[in-house]
Amino acid sequence: MIVWGTVLESKPIARTVFGPEYRVQWDANPDAKSMDGRAGTALGHHAVVLQQGDRVMLEYRVGPGHFYGLWFIAAKLENL
Repeated sequence: MIVWGTVLESKPIARTVFGPEYRVQWDANPDAKSMDGRAGTALGHHAVVLQQGDRVMLEYRVGPGHFYGLWFIAAKLENL
């Protein structure tokens, strides 16, 4: 599943083993895979710095065993 969204804060809220975690707001509620509707978090790449207001493509990826999934920032709009 891929949706478009906007980065809400320039600084990551956390750094994880998967990459920095950013607060984002997506354009449409992607099947309620967020706790608060249209806002949530997504993991970015270690090498890509994101700023508030950046438009990003978000992809929901299911983890090993298919028990859970995480949102990842697949690309910035300017990179497409």
